[in-house]
Amino acid sequence: MMKKILIPFDDQHQVAAAVKDALAHHATDSDVEYHLLNIQTPMPLSVHAYRTQEEIHALEEAAAEKALSQACAAMDAAHLRYSASFRVGEQAEAIAAYDRQVHCDDTVMAPRRFNGLHSLRLWLGNWLQGVLRTGRVATDAASSNRGNVG
Repeated sequence: MMKKILIPFDDQHQVAAAVKDALAHHATDSDVEYHLLNIQTPMPLSVHAYRTQEEIHALEEAAAEKALSQACAAMDAAHLRYSASFRVGEQAEAIAAYDRQVHCDDTVMAPRRFNGLHSLRLWLGNWLQGVLRTGRVATDAASSNRGNVG
């Protein structure tokens, strides 16, 4: 049975560590499909005031394509099976909704970079609590980014 691994991220800096960790963690699995999920923050109301919905969607899609390009290149280079998509909205809800739709077996994500350990703990605590409140998602923090705190 194919194993589905979700790799959610909101910017290019997160995805490199998460992809590297996912590939290392599942290197021995022969039947894996990776799901790259970029989560875009909704555009501010000031943008909605002078742009059409089509223009806003085009801006969101362009930002997602840029963020996904690095991850897709890594997957292509490793000849791995994957899908790439994006959602607009709050991170925890977007991840949980995607997981309910696709039914992933595992989720690998990298934390954002912070200036202090306290900020990292606070963000991870709030973010993971949000994910866990919205649905069942198994998560592994990307180990390759742990040394970059501080």
